[in-house]
Amino acid sequence: MKKLLISAIGTAFVLGAASVMAQASGKLEAVGSEGRDITIGGKKLSVSGSRTKIAIAGKEAKRGDLKAGMECKVEAEGDAASKIDCK
Repeated sequence: MKKLLISAIGTAFVLGAASVMAQASGKLEAVGSEGRDITIGGKKLSVSGSRTKIAIAGKEAKRGDLKAGMECKVEAEGDAASKIDCK
């Protein structure tokens, strides 16, 4: 019974950690592969063409519109950007 409980707690901890949302603000240090990945705050994140919501100056944009040096706020889950809002 103890092993089952420890396993369940461990699984819940791992699943909970996977869904933690991280945020970063600052300039995009690098944009690679036609916007498929970005670097902000020293962290490289993947950018999905369908799952990542991107806005530039308040308007919906595509990942190919992202450029190094843009001032952005980024939300991420793990190594994947979920929302990118740039000025």
